[in-house]
Amino acid sequence: MLFDALRVKIREEGLVRNKAVYIALGVQADGTKDILGLWIENTEGAKFWLRVMNELKNWINFWSVAIRRRFSIRTACLTN
Repeated sequence: MLFDALRVKIREEGLVRNKAVYIALGVQADGTKDILGLWIENTEGAKFWLRVMNELKNWINFWSVAIRRRFSIRTACLTN
């Protein structure tokens, strides 16, 4: 997993402000890259990174359970 940031100017309430767009990239064994998430923040700090890590952890847990369920259903259908 890789993390990076891009500084952008965003119009907000009639004012132009500098903000950071944080990007989480997942890299597979074959080199394929997937965007796992995008977050826009004024600043980065411990609370921000804790929130990002928790979101990613919950996302990974959700999909790993969904994939296991689908695999077990498919296996049960093939063995019956």
